[in-house]
Amino acid sequence: MGTKTRKMITKKFTADIILIFSLQYTLGWKVENDPYNKIRYACIATLVSARYLVTTASCLDDNEGLPSLVRAADTDRISARDYEIAECIKHPDYKSSYAVLKISRSDIALIKLVKPITPSPTSGVPACFWTGVTIEDQTDVIALGYLPTSLAGFSESLLNVTLKVQQKNECEEEYSPLDRLFFSRKKGEYNVICAINPDNPRDACQVQRICICRRL
Repeated sequence: MGTKTRKMITKKFTADIILIFSLQYTLGWKVENDPYNKIRYACIATLVSARYLVTTASCLDDNEGLPSLVRAADTDRISARDYEIAECIKHPDYKSSYAVLKISRSDIALIKLVKPITPSPTSGVPACFWTGVTIEDQTDVIALGYLPTSLAGFSESLLNVTLKVQQKNECEEEYSPLDRLFFSRKKGEYNVICAINPDNPRDACQVQRICICRRL
């Protein structure tokens, strides 16, 4: 492979990653009684319009209340920008995952911002909604996330891992006995995706914090 070809591939890969990261934002909670006004960032949300993001409702089940900021999820959290939250809207059919052993329906929520986000080269472009009912097996998807990983501890950078969609029973075999109970009750629903990479075991973050996007 020539130098020019390698540069073209690297440039396209970098552009794809920047585009995927530009859709992702991190929810932030103000740490109470902190003299330095520290913000704790946790959970990924996806921008779907200039003032709205979508996330999991279970992310809002936090001991410190609701998040007050979202941060543009650049490849790291140091150079990113913050936006103030106006309202957090859980799906009306959602029930707290803590109350039902992490088995909950309609685990989705909207985040409304105080001001719209102005598009830039690295953020502010809304994601497209997936309109199909199913995703074909072996389709590439990308999992993104911060927070603790099961393999390497806490991550300060936005991690990504490419996975392939599989039959749901393939994922069930990988769960611990407790999590297998959760998955066995969810696998019959059309909106549950099994995506794994058996040849390269990695994770982006803990399962309840993963955002899965179809490869662009």
